[in-house]
Amino acid sequence: MKKIILILVCSLTIFGCSSNDESKNNTPQELIGKWKFVGYYDDVANEPDGSNFHPLDNGDFIIFNNNNTFISGNNAIAINNGSYHVSSNMIMALNYNATTNIPATTYNVKITLLSDSVLECYVINDNLGFYSISKYVKVTD
Repeated sequence: MKKIILILVCSLTIFGCSSNDESKNNTPQELIGKWKFVGYYDDVANEPDGSNFHPLDNGDFIIFNNNNTFISGNNAIAINNGSYHVSSNMIMALNYNATTNIPATTYNVKITLLSDSVLECYVINDNLGFYSISKYVKVTD
């Protein structure tokens, strides 16, 4: 009888676990590190070939850490921080912590390209008829 109960408990433990992708850490290793904003593509819906790239060197950066936290800022000055989560379909939730001037905010960002050196993404916003894709390059310093 004890063996049957033990087998039943083990079976419930093994088969009762969920494999929900949203709870897993789906952070690609390529994302970890410091990224510098280098420009954006506008009107992507009408110009999907990328011909509308606008280079921009404004000093913006974002650092993604292994512990699912991030720091963003401008010209090496940290301005915002928070946590992030990447789902299995490459949608990243950026959860900004509140600051004295800005309330806590969450942005959902679709990653369209990620390599060891390039990150391209856009903020998901159903109210826009078009969107722009931000381009970042990985930096080491």
